[in-house]
Amino acid sequence: MFKVASFIAVFLVLTTNWRADAQRKCDCRVVRCAGVDARTCKYGVGLNACGCCQVCLLGPGATCGGPADIEGKYGTGLTCVKRDVTKSN
Repeated sequence: MFKVASFIAVFLVLTTNWRADAQRKCDCRVVRCAGVDARTCKYGVGLNACGCCQVCLLGPGATCGGPADIEGKYGTGLTCVKRDVTKSN
């Protein structure tokens, strides 16, 4: 029982720290955005996971999704399909 309680405590601390770190990184008042030339974005332009900076949207075959779309978003009309890594072929 002690091991389970210890695991839960560690998990909560790590999760809380991750959220706090993500919130600091997503403070649009302090984030510096790289310039994006829309002409070079084949699938369009959108906002990053924080909603602060413009980024090129992704296209077929690119890794996408994740918590708050941290891995990126697909362009208009395209859908990010998440593979179930627990299934075997």
